[in-house]
Amino acid sequence: MKKYIISLAISAVIAIIINPAAFPVERKIIIGRIEWVSIPKLGLNLQSRIDTGARKCSLHAVNEREISAGKDLFVEFNTIDNSGRTIRLKSKVWRTIKIRSTGGESSRRYIIKERITMGPFTRDAFINLNDRSTLKYKFLVGRNFLRGKFLVDVSQSHVLAD
Repeated sequence: MKKYIISLAISAVIAIIINPAAFPVERKIIIGRIEWVSIPKLGLNLQSRIDTGARKCSLHAVNEREISAGKDLFVEFNTIDNSGRTIRLKSKVWRTIKIRSTGGESSRRYIIKERITMGPFTRDAFINLNDRSTLKYKFLVGRNFLRGKFLVDVSQSHVLAD
């Protein structure tokens, strides 16, 4: 039995060496540290910072206000588009989370779920809403969007489009 398994493994390796096309490897998209991201439902097209250390995507939001519609909860909020204009948006709340700062203060954040497009790739992703007014980029792309599809080359930016 052991010889049979070893024989199968050797046969598989030889098959890959002889005909690698028979065993396709998914190619990952190379991106830079800054890329354009589109959130069509919200009408946003933003330069975004790529952050492999962030678990979730994050969108600048201030002046949040909850709105109930039947059993659904929505949040209205202000954000800043790529031209620097303040705009009011509305999205369904997926859930809320409590964040505790290093100073011990806790705050509540809304998590929304939106379809995001970056280059040729589109995926639904959870986005936490928080005040990014002191930060240059109003959208941060986290691992929940990047996982399995992208390789980040931090020496570049705007690899997918300018």
